[in-house]
Amino acid sequence: MSTPGVEGRRRPRRVLRVLGAVALAVVLVVAMGAVYLYRDLNSGFHVSNDQDKLTNRPSDGPSGPIDILVMGSDSRAGDNDIDGDSSTGERSDTTILLHISADRSRAYGISIPRDSIVDRPACPASERFDAQPAAEHRLWNEAFAVGGAVCTMQQFEQLTGIRLEHHIVVDFYGFKTMVDAIGGVRMCIPEDMVDNDYTHTTIKAGKDRLLDGDESRTYVRMRHITNPQGDPIGDGSDVSRTRRQQAFIGAIANQAMTAGVLANPVKLRNFLKAVIDSVTVDKGLGNLRKMAGLGLQLRGIGVGNIQFLTIPNYYPPEDPDHVKWREPQADEVWNALQKDEPIPASLLTGVITAGDPATGGSTGTPRPSPSTSPSASGDPLPKTQYDDPARNGLCS
Repeated sequence: MSTPGVEGRRRPRRVLRVLGAVALAVVLVVAMGAVYLYRDLNSGFHVSNDQDKLTNRPSDGPSGPIDILVMGSDSRAGDNDIDGDSSTGERSDTTILLHISADRSRAYGISIPRDSIVDRPACPASERFDAQPAAEHRLWNEAFAVGGAVCTMQQFEQLTGIRLEHHIVVDFYGFKTMVDAIGGVRMCIPEDMVDNDYTHTTIKAGKDRLLDGDESRTYVRMRHITNPQGDPIGDGSDVSRTRRQQAFIGAIANQAMTAGVLANPVKLRNFLKAVIDSVTVDKGLGNLRKMAGLGLQLRGIGVGNIQFLTIPNYYPPEDPDHVKWREPQADEVWNALQKDEPIPASLLTGVITAGDPATGGSTGTPRPSPSTSPSASGDPLPKTQYDDPARNGLCS
């Protein structure tokens, strides 16, 4: 016969042992899941050696800052010919330098319009492309078409004097899956955006419009658009589209860093998987730990301190369908980043921050009349309706 009270004392101990075993099993399952998830995600990276092919590179600047060239890869074949460019192969409609300061207090995203006219330097051969000779008076994005990412990087380094530490190529077809993974992206759209020429799509207006993946992909690529009354939104050039792309990138960065994504294992995993499946990176970013480290540094800076701007430019009267970099302002931007210094406030016209991405700001790139030309001192051109954010499909 058991001693009174002994069984009562043993039962809690057995319960504790059972609970402890269950807790241990849960920890092991979670740990195994985390290991599997890490291996699953880590094995999906597409890694490029293109950066190793660069030649005649600029010297290193101050130690500590990170410069990453982000290129949007976009095939022109078949149904993907969204803006009437019937050329074959791939082009990079989006080129953004992401500069992270050494003290991690600020970050800039500098957009280069694809319609920029530049003198392209000679490009080295890569795994997919032959070497390309130097060429004068070429569109910026032609480098990607004829020589791939390595040619765009060579062009960037030679024309800016900034040495790249990393590069990322984003596939626009995979872009929509990133948006869907986080439940869509919210944007402020002041009026309906109608494209009757190429996409035959209308994106409805709204102060807090939730764009799904398909709408988002159309939004960042639309170019020749009007409101329902037929009035143009923007000027049909790449510059207006660049402003919308900057606002959207800020919005997706802002939303991806919210608790609704970071604290949701399913959304976070799906978003990371979509990102990894949609990008090609250099060896320095080619695993989950390195990519996550970059994300943590940006998060530490704070989305409100990530500023997006377009390199100063103007429409030359002799070629009003394209743009040239405005000097000396463009050089001042590149020189500031070379030295890892803040960009002068006078050059931050029309900045969009990731902390408030739905608002537009001035484009800083009005289209002049044919008789207007830039002054030798680089004074701003007269303002036009295209300085109005609403004219570019953004809210004020």
